[in-house]
Amino acid sequence: MRILKFAGIPHDPAVPWSEHVRALAERTRLRARLALLTEELVPQARQRLAPDPEVAELESQLAALEAEAGGPLAAAGPPRSALDLDREARGQREIIELVQRRRGDLRQQVDEVVRRAAVREPELLAEQARVEQALERARRFKRAVELAGTTIQEVALETHRRWADFLNRRVGELLAAMGAGLDQVRFGDDLDFSLRLRDGQQAARGKALLQLSTGARDQLHLAVRLAISEFLSKPANPLPLLLDDVFANSDDERARAGMRVLAGTLARDHQVIMMTCHRHRHEHLASLDPDVWAAGVQWLELKVAESGTE
Repeated sequence: MRILKFAGIPHDPAVPWSEHVRALAERTRLRARLALLTEELVPQARQRLAPDPEVAELESQLAALEAEAGGPLAAAGPPRSALDLDREARGQREIIELVQRRRGDLRQQVDEVVRRAAVREPELLAEQARVEQALERARRFKRAVELAGTTIQEVALETHRRWADFLNRRVGELLAAMGAGLDQVRFGDDLDFSLRLRDGQQAARGKALLQLSTGARDQLHLAVRLAISEFLSKPANPLPLLLDDVFANSDDERARAGMRVLAGTLARDHQVIMMTCHRHRHEHLASLDPDVWAAGVQWLELKVAESGTE
């Protein structure tokens, strides 16, 4: 009984001794378990605990995270049953298997593309070389065309300037010799011209021509054509000039002055052929300047051949 009392088990005469023995044995087992915990397990667990500075550092990090989250961090949700976890694990494994199959399919496709590319690589490299050569030729051609265009523009501009300088001088001389009432004809680099009329006003060609009479316009156009023909003629081989009744709209004074220019001036350097159906008028003009006509004019009369009708 003293042993039961020492073990803290009250004695009950109604309880069999076998029950008291089992209770005592249980107390002895618990005592041994307590000794194991206090003497071995607890000291070992304490040794595995993190050092106090590390614990303090982790606590400070946790406090910072809770402050950033706006409150204490809680678990992600209520605990789930083993069945839910198993079901979720199976779903994840299925997803992983699907992804792996998809990765395998993609790898096969990539391998096939790489294989085809390797087979076509020599052909593609040769085609690339041909395209690069063609591109370089196109670039050289483009530079050549641009250079040619620039050169042509420069040459055309210079040529037009030479034309303009010659025409400005020569057209004025011819108009003065014909007695035209035009003070000045100016040609630009585009070979269009403007006129200065007797009132001193400089007018563009289109506007000026409207203010000239028919005879004055014919004189102006004849002088321009004659000057251009002279410019295009080579000194050793001058061009012949073929005129078709150029004085049909001119009065006798303009026609007389024009014929003096043709027969007395241009005929010295060019063969001038003028056709007209006004013979009597030209015979009258010849009588006014017999020396000029005798020295520079030769008459040729063409008759229309008569044909019989059946």
